[in-house]
Amino acid sequence: VVDKTMYKIKLKQVEKLNKATTEQEKAKIETDPVKIMLKAFDNCKPILKLTPVKKGGITYQVPVPMTEKQREFKSFKFILNACEDKPPAMRLYDRLSNELIEASNYAVNFFLHF
Repeated sequence: VVDKTMYKIKLKQVEKLNKATTEQEKAKIETDPVKIMLKAFDNCKPILKLTPVKKGGITYQVPVPMTEKQREFKSFKFILNACEDKPPAMRLYDRLSNELIEASNYAVNFFLHF
């Protein structure tokens, strides 16, 4: 699945590169699928989590910083859950490649899944 996902990302980015007309547009397009995947996971990492704190008989939800391992785990889960929300008519590697490209570009559609 990972190999096919990387291949699809590469194909989509090369297609964008070929459609770009100016050199500035071509310079902005990243074609390395590993860099795209890592950037997507970095963009999806949450910073805080809510922890229940009981104070005076009332439970409050208090934001607390997450550890790096928790942040990485959540970013993987965010992307996989976003893929599961897509219609199952598409293959998993197609859905995953679309989500990774959207997340690496800070696409609004991707961040609406949360």
